[in-house]
Amino acid sequence: MISFKRGGATLLLPKSFYSRESLAAGALAAGDRALVYLEEGSKAYKIEFKWTKGRAGIGGLSQRRRVQAVGEFLNEALSHAYRQKVVAFNFKQTQEVFSRLLARGFVAVAADPLEELEPQVRLDREAEVGSLMEEAHKL
Repeated sequence: MISFKRGGATLLLPKSFYSRESLAAGALAAGDRALVYLEEGSKAYKIEFKWTKGRAGIGGLSQRRRVQAVGEFLNEALSHAYRQKVVAFNFKQTQEVFSRLLARGFVAVAADPLEELEPQVRLDREAEVGSLMEEAHKL
């Protein structure tokens, strides 16, 4: 449900589909055009938009622009929610692929000119890469 009023808009979105992270991603799409407030109910989120005024805001613009801003919010929130479902669905396969790649290691590349000028840079990088590889193997 979406309702528009002079100073903003209100949406009710089901918690069963949208996460707080998805709504935060949607709020980023609003940018400086609106302040976005979130109220969490037992089964739904209530999102309120308060239009901002000024050069970058849309407080003085048409209803069409306000609908467009809410649409961008919904599009980004829905896209984020869907991406999270895809990531969760493919997690096992992705984990298998990356674990094989990490187990093989990486092909060495030509020395960095900075490493050639200052040997300590190479030693520091090797130590950092070694610790990262140890952490990756623990996953």
